[in-house]
Amino acid sequence: TVSVGVEQVPMAKRPFYLSIDLEDFTFDLHRAGGNQPIANPEALWSSYEVLTRYLASRFQGQRLTFFTTGTVARTVPDLVRRIADDGHEIASHYNFHDPISGQDAATVERNLVESVESIQKASGQEPRGFRAPAFALPACADEVYGLIGRYFDYDWRSWSPASFGASRPSATCRSPSSRSSAGRCSAGAST
Repeated sequence: TVSVGVEQVPMAKRPFYLSIDLEDFTFDLHRAGGNQPIANPEALWSSYEVLTRYLASRFQGQRLTFFTTGTVARTVPDLVRRIADDGHEIASHYNFHDPISGQDAATVERNLVESVESIQKASGQEPRGFRAPAFALPACADEVYGLIGRYFDYDWRSWSPASFGASRPSATCRSPSSRSSAGRCSAGAST
């Protein structure tokens, strides 16, 4: 239970919103440096075991959303399956942990599809959620947002920075006729 004022509220009755990015930093670092990526499955397993004990001791085993990359799902499918079997949601954190900004729509779609297929194969769940690497998406690439919405429960048309207390990006999108095929933003426009 958790104390709320003088009232004790059982944890199971309180909304619980927590998500974890399950990514292999070692793999990403090697890949970003142009080296042969080396996975570190032991670190991923160890992290999950520590987190499981923490959730059991502090939050009565509440379930989370794990945003994982397609790479992790392919490298350690037994871990991703275990997380799903433990009752957690498995969502997508893209295929690799690459920034989406600057990628053309075909590359984004190819990575989204690979991510979905890898996660579904490993977990047995169809991933419904999506979190971009580094929480960064181009501010005005409607085509990219549309692709994400095609594969995930991602209602980008109703999102507004003001709904989160933020102002709109200062840079503006180019008109559709002046956009490149990638739908890139003008200088400085990103989230």
